[in-house]
Amino acid sequence: MKRVLAILMIMLMTVSLVIPSFASRWDIDLGDEYKDRLSDFSARLYSLFAEGSNDDYVMSPVSVYFALALLHYAGDDGVKDEIEAFTGMSAEDFEKTADLFRSLNNTYTSLYTDEVESQLTLSNSVWLDETASDAFDSEALEKMKEDLFCSIETAPFFADNEYANDKVREFIREKTKGLIDIDPRISEQTLFALINTLYFKDIWDPYGDDLETAEKYFRTDGGMKLGDFLIGHYVNGQIAETDSSYFFYAETDHGYKVKFILPKDGYSLSDIMTPENVHKVNTTKDFGYIDQNGAEHHTRCVFPEFETENRTDMKEKLSETGALSHTFGLFTSHLLPDDTDGLAVGGMMHAAKLKVDKKGVEGAAVTVVYVDTGSAYEEPRTEFYHDFIVNKNFGFLVTDRDDVILFEGQVKDPFEDKSVIPESELPAGIEERYDGTFALDIPNDDAYKADGVGGVRFDLKLGLNDEKVKMEIAAVEGAAQDTVKIVNNEDGTMTVEVTDAERIAAVPSGETLVRVVFTKKPFTYDLFTAREVLESFRLICAEPIPAAKEVPAEPGHGTEIEEKPEQPEQQIPATGQETKQLSKQTGDPVVLYIALSASSALVLALCVTGKKRSGRKS
Repeated sequence: MKRVLAILMIMLMTVSLVIPSFASRWDIDLGDEYKDRLSDFSARLYSLFAEGSNDDYVMSPVSVYFALALLHYAGDDGVKDEIEAFTGMSAEDFEKTADLFRSLNNTYTSLYTDEVESQLTLSNSVWLDETASDAFDSEALEKMKEDLFCSIETAPFFADNEYANDKVREFIREKTKGLIDIDPRISEQTLFALINTLYFKDIWDPYGDDLETAEKYFRTDGGMKLGDFLIGHYVNGQIAETDSSYFFYAETDHGYKVKFILPKDGYSLSDIMTPENVHKVNTTKDFGYIDQNGAEHHTRCVFPEFETENRTDMKEKLSETGALSHTFGLFTSHLLPDDTDGLAVGGMMHAAKLKVDKKGVEGAAVTVVYVDTGSAYEEPRTEFYHDFIVNKNFGFLVTDRDDVILFEGQVKDPFEDKSVIPESELPAGIEERYDGTFALDIPNDDAYKADGVGGVRFDLKLGLNDEKVKMEIAAVEGAAQDTVKIVNNEDGTMTVEVTDAERIAAVPSGETLVRVVFTKKPFTYDLFTAREVLESFRLICAEPIPAAKEVPAEPGHGTEIEEKPEQPEQQIPATGQETKQLSKQTGDPVVLYIALSASSALVLALCVTGKKRSGRKS
């Protein structure tokens, strides 16, 4: 009997520990209108960042909301007004942020084991730059801790930016159970950063069992595929619909829902993931559990496992809307002394990851907002990533952080054990330069010297490894710069026009007329070799440009320009391996091919054509 009473006492204690945690969540009444506005914001936010896309995407709108709530708390009245207008939430709504935070944070431990089987954990934190931490208002920070459950952290953003980002990265990784592991890229000018993290996990089955599976077809844009689908548990209700979609949900063991939205025939993902449709799906409560005849309906979702993740530069996208111009411009913060102005949001990043499998659902998200000093928001700059190629004998210095020279010297040949490559085996006609650019020699020809020719036009295409074009023309050397016109076309081709008559006349046929210098396009990190560049050349067209010819004007009219009539189209050779005699007829276009012979040398083949060009940018 004593043993039975002991067991009952343990059970009662266990229940007493679980019930307050459960009740504390559901006893918080946020109000239907508040939840409706929050749902509307979530739908609009998703549409803004995934607008028009039919590709995989995931984000956590509640994480973004908490980050904006932190910024709302820290910013001046202008920041508050903009964030309230953008989110559609009132000042009173933001006062409920603490209630929202408490209502979401919950952890459930299995009654059968000590393992956590369900968890939704959010964290808010304020990160201060170590060199400026003493300048912050301690009372304001303490109030932020109390009102928004913030932890106060420090990092040397200015003194040691790499270490500071590593510290924040480890913090994010710890808070998200390793699901989010990214470089936050917080700048060295940062005074403080506001970070929200979210981690979520739940199981389908109360006993922790896996969902059963069934083999079914899945329709893709390319056709049907056969795979294993998870068979969810039955839920009270029927499949619901909107004008463009059908929807229903699978429910986890602790009441979380995964709501699936399917487009109707004739609709795409971008058609159904609109603010209006997402909001309607999310706010639907009645799924017709009991119909008008009194019958009960139960529905289960049968769905594939999936995993998706995204990282989004939120500042860039939000700045395009103009909704947060003051927030992304200059503002003040009560976290700092009154005379501290000129604050600006330096960046806002969001990352999310979600995995749904036979065991359950697991996901994480982070939103980082960092505030720095100095100037108003500027449009994102184009970034170029250059290479410094140490490809000849060199000198060197080794210094400490204060530029004290620890070692100095020079190196003549770091590859003494390697054999010299014969000239015939080197890529011919192209030179790799110290700055990572490549120079290609374009030869002159008698066709460009003919009467009635005013210059030459080249069309170039340069991709790398059959991928997207990653290089563009940086310069054309040899001809007078005012006679050179360069156009990097949107279709990946590059056009060069040279009208330096003196240069064309002076350079013998077959010798270099101009050198075209190629450089990497913005945001390109790849490192290329001369052989890779040369082998990536596509058709290179070279055609003489007819010179403008003045003809006598009719009485009463000014001078007119006569253009040479279009020549009939002629057959282009199938390969660029043969060289044909150039036509000497005035104005005949010439097509130039670049190809590699068996010895990897550059072979130029010329042929006559009069093919008309259309749609060229010049």
